[in-house]
Amino acid sequence: METWERAGSVQWSLGDPFRTITVIDGEGTLELDGARHRFRTGDHVLLPAGSDPVQIHGRARRISCRTRKAGERKQ
Repeated sequence: METWERAGSVQWSLGDPFRTITVIDGEGTLELDGARHRFRTGDHVLLPAGSDPVQIHGRARRISCRTRKAGERKQ
């Protein structure tokens, strides 16, 4: 699990089977596969495998969780 607080834009690539994002506070847009999706406080987003790259624009505090790969141990 990761927690971020960002203003502006960020881009990253997923190396995971999927990732969930919970928006704790803020709003903005998430750009994925050429489509933009608005998000705001309280929203939950599921990013499927192969969702590269993902761009987030706006101001938000988020929690992100990912699945472990087969054979990966919990840290």
